[in-house]
Amino acid sequence: MQHPTAAASSEPITRLIIVCCHAIWLGGPSHGRDEAEWAIEPFQRGETPTFIEHIKAGLRILSEEPDSLLVFSG
Repeated sequence: MQHPTAAASSEPITRLIIVCCHAIWLGGPSHGRDEAEWAIEPFQRGETPTFIEHIKAGLRILSEEPDSLLVFSG
């Protein structure tokens, strides 16, 4: 199975990047900065900035490793 950029880069996928997600971003104008845009449990209040940083870290690694596939798991 090829990921969307595989056709553009003929590199085979050799790495899997997994970002463990503990909440669901529902979308919205603040792009996740507003906690109301997240489906979270009460005990997770205040943790959404950490979730965003984990997403950014996964994207950064993907940009540095073109033979990778990024998966969000939760």
